[in-house]
Amino acid sequence: WNPEAGVLVDLEDVKKELLAMKGQTGLTFCGGEPSIQAEACIEIARFVKKELGWNVWSFSGYTYETLKEKGGKPWEFVKELDALIDGPFVLEQRDLTLKFRGSKNQRLLHLKNGEITKVE
Repeated sequence: WNPEAGVLVDLEDVKKELLAMKGQTGLTFCGGEPSIQAEACIEIARFVKKELGWNVWSFSGYTYETLKEKGGKPWEFVKELDALIDGPFVLEQRDLTLKFRGSKNQRLLHLKNGEITKVE
């Protein structure tokens, strides 16, 4: 993965695109590692919750515990989430029967203000 690849997009443009989406109820951050861009993800998460009433989920290759230990912006981002699918995808633990997850080591964590309310 090349962190220098890709295209920079202004957050105001992202917000305009999100406002134009009809029939959506949520936003999921995935691909790459959202916590690397935590500050921008926080702003977008707060925007869709306040302006659109959407729920916010994220995938992370890090565990919940690691993100909490890191603190700072990555943890602040977690506190904005309604759900976190944590842990890296592990091919040897691949399981297509799991809801919203690709491997058995990953957890679906339902959150409220960063605290786990349910684990799947």
